[in-house]
Amino acid sequence: MSVTATEVFDFLERHNAFTHERHEVSSRSFSNLRRNLRMIIVKLTDAEDSAKEISDALRIRLSEWLTVPVHFDDRILEPISLLGDPRMIEMRWGADIQHACDSARIYAKELQVEENPVRTLLRDTIRRLMAEKKRFRIFCHRLAKPHFQSISGTHLQDDSFIHTNRQYRDAGLFDVLIKVGPFRSRGWSAAPDGLLTSPRFETLVQIVWSGCGDEQGFGLDPVTDNSIIGRGDAAQTGLPGRSKVHRLQWDSRVERIGDSLDFNPLIDEDEFQIFQRMAESRDKRAAVLAQIDEQYGLLLPPRSQVLSFDPEATDGEQLAHRLSGENLIEGMFIILPFLEDVDTGGLQARDGRFSPIWKERLSRELEKDSLGLCRRLRDEGINLMGLSNRVEHWRKPPTTVIPAPQMAHHFEILIKVLGIDGKSRELASSGQKHWWQYAWNEIRRSRGEAIQAGQHEQDKIDLQTFGILKSRVKEIQIECEKRKSFKIKIPPGAPLQGNFGFFMISAIEEGFLAPETALKLICELSELEQWRV
Repeated sequence: MSVTATEVFDFLERHNAFTHERHEVSSRSFSNLRRNLRMIIVKLTDAEDSAKEISDALRIRLSEWLTVPVHFDDRILEPISLLGDPRMIEMRWGADIQHACDSARIYAKELQVEENPVRTLLRDTIRRLMAEKKRFRIFCHRLAKPHFQSISGTHLQDDSFIHTNRQYRDAGLFDVLIKVGPFRSRGWSAAPDGLLTSPRFETLVQIVWSGCGDEQGFGLDPVTDNSIIGRGDAAQTGLPGRSKVHRLQWDSRVERIGDSLDFNPLIDEDEFQIFQRMAESRDKRAAVLAQIDEQYGLLLPPRSQVLSFDPEATDGEQLAHRLSGENLIEGMFIILPFLEDVDTGGLQARDGRFSPIWKERLSRELEKDSLGLCRRLRDEGINLMGLSNRVEHWRKPPTTVIPAPQMAHHFEILIKVLGIDGKSRELASSGQKHWWQYAWNEIRRSRGEAIQAGQHEQDKIDLQTFGILKSRVKEIQIECEKRKSFKIKIPPGAPLQGNFGFFMISAIEEGFLAPETALKLICELSELEQWRV
């Protein structure tokens, strides 16, 4: 149940002292694993394209380990396998990476015989809070929730978690907030400043791996311009609508836990600062994630004009272009065109014409020899983590989008390995492109990426789109009240043909750096994680 501003202010006045328990966890084996993986990530980031993909995959996995209570099981060896055959690593990547890879493999195996100390500490903390009948919440990103729920003896339900600023505002008042990882404004371990500047709880329990510092300036006090976290003195915070200045005082306590307390502290560097510097140097641009359900989302350039529908707006203002990251907010619907036969110079393919062909061939190959297929895909250049699981996903029938590789180059390799003809005989008469390109355009269009050429043609389509939707506002309003996603078919005789997809925004999140080719496409959230910084 949502809490009112008055209730928050009254709560702050009654509790002018708050407790911040910071638990810094260390592990000799994990510190050595981190150090070797960091070295590999940095060295590969400026190498050839395939090496960059491996570097990104390693960065994603290490960032996850540092912010999520993962199991230390055999999956901790998966990232190392991305470098390929251990006997060929030195020849391909050099002696330094060979040595780091061998060392990382040793320390990863050592970790498998012990429980992740973060999980141990979390389990003990949650059980204690339950025994004391304390009301607690866990702040984490959505994909991390299953890891918390897998901790034995905790029986965590969905209402124990907070994922967004909006959920935090609606959570009401409680006793304890739990956060794994450092406080950062974006990317991995991101959290809103309001957790510190407007607490709805009395105690903050933060669990971090050694070396992972909070972002400088996070939780900035709006009056004193100082960070609230870590301050021993009271921070004066002006609260709107109150004549009295309230004083927020955080009592910070640090506890260091682990088997390497006497270990050289320089071994545990802050990966998040290192990765952020690396990401800023690449040919990418900032992006905002618009999540449209539990599985899918799309990245948008900040302040880009997005055609959207607001069911709560007054008549005549529901349909509009809104700015991503500003007035495009949760609860609104993003509108994406799924158009057919737009003759503006791009290759065309009707939805569902090509995907049944390659998906049927893929299913046959998987049933015949799944391990052999994955080996051939790797040999041809698809060096993706968890490739067998990804291939199983690609064979699935279309749902919100057509499940397929994220990159055109990977899709071309897949079609080549499946042995589908390089050119479509049916389309060859027009002297056009290879079969895989038509199939790829079908996938792109399913993700909401219009295939047009030239700004003039795009402006013309946008104008026609707005006109068609404007005449159907009442119908759209009714659908918005019934479903979180739906399609509106373009009526016969209209200048465009196809459908318009409506997708309700469930969450907006900053903290991504992505290339242009990854923007404005509906993708699985797990695919978009590679661009989180």
